[in-house]
Amino acid sequence: MLFYRAALPLSHKTLTFASGIIRRHRKAIGSRWRKLNPRQQALMVLAYLRKGDTFADLIASGSYDHHLRRMRRRYRARRDALVNALNRWLPAARVRGVSAGLHLLIELPPGCAEADVAAAAAARGIAVGQVAPMRAAPGGPPALVLGYARLPEQHLTDAARLLAHAVHAAQARATSQARVP
Repeated sequence: MLFYRAALPLSHKTLTFASGIIRRHRKAIGSRWRKLNPRQQALMVLAYLRKGDTFADLIASGSYDHHLRRMRRRYRARRDALVNALNRWLPAARVRGVSAGLHLLIELPPGCAEADVAAAAAARGIAVGQVAPMRAAPGGPPALVLGYARLPEQHLTDAARLLAHAVHAAQARATSQARVP
């Protein structure tokens, strides 16, 4: 739960049901509002219905600030775990960008194709974003966007290992295709 841990006894089923309604409504109206995910939004709605508190009350009480500070620490630990695992399992990749947010950008080792690595990663159950479709101009080194917000540290370490295997498999495939006349 996000707020009111002791004062708002909600079942997981209730919260999941309410967040599902919000998620479907967002999709139906084409909403791109992403300040809070549907689960957090549902919890705020249920807190309001239960306690009569508004978002302003949550801010004034310090609950929202406490939540943000806790999540920053959690996301920082997850980012650090992913960066350390990438340094261990995929030292040829370079992590780019600032140490903030919920995603990492990694430049792939030379000779890697984003699409091949993304396909090999997907085959191993790892979802990555290719950078090439997001570039304003073509070119630049091959790179991937990795999200880490929802995975605990151990899963991020496992994901980095699997991503390293995907990179090596894509490199081996490219090398073998280059040899075929």
